Amino acid sequence: MLKDKEIDALIAQRGVLKGLNATLGITALVMVVVFILYTVLLGETASQQFIGLKSWIEETLGWYYILVMLLAFLVCTMLMVSKVGAIRLGRDDERPEFSNFAWFSMLFGCGTGAGMLFFSMSEPMIHFASGWSGGNPFMSTEVKAAVSSFFEAKQAALAAGVQPGDAGFPVPNDLVAEAAVGG
Repeated sequence: MLKDKEIDALIAQRGVLKGLNATLGITALVMVVVFILYTVLLGETASQQFIGLKSWIEETLGWYYILVMLLAFLVCTMLMVSKVGAIRLGRDDERPEFSNFAWFSMLFGCGTGAGMLFFSMSEPMIHFASGWSGGNPFMSTEVKAAVSSFFEAKQAALAAGVQPGDAGFPVPNDLVAEAAVGG
C-alpha cells in the first residue's frame, strides 16, 4: 500500500487529472450536462418519456435483469469457493489487513449508507408529491380517508375520556386494517 507521501508525490508529478482519457471524460461530461438540461428545461416531456422508458424496461426486461443478477451472484459464489478465491492479493508473506468479518461489516455499512443517502432524498419527495400530509403515500384515496376518519374518531374518544377497550371506543374497519399491514 502506498504511503501518503508517495501518493502526494505522484499527484504532484502527474497532476490530479493527468493520464485520463480526455475524449471519454469530455464525452461523459457533455452527456451528463445535456441530460440535466433536457430534464430541467423540458420537465414535463422528460418526465413522461422517463416514465414510459421505465415502464417498458420493467415490462420487457424485468426477467432479464433478474437472470443477470442471479448469474452474477452464482459466478461470484463459485469464484469465492473455488481455488481462485484463495489467491492472495498482495505479497505472499503479507496477511490481510482486515478479517472476513471486517470486510462484510464494511460492505454492510456501505450498503446501509447508500440506502440512507438515497431514501433521505427520495422519501420526502414521495410524500411531498403524494398530496397527503401523513402515512403511506401509496394507499388509495379510500383507505386514506378511512384512516383519517378513524384517527379523528379515536382522538375525539380519548378527549372525551373513553379508553381503548371501553364501550364506544372506535374500532378499526377493514380499510384501516389494510393500511396497518401496508396496503
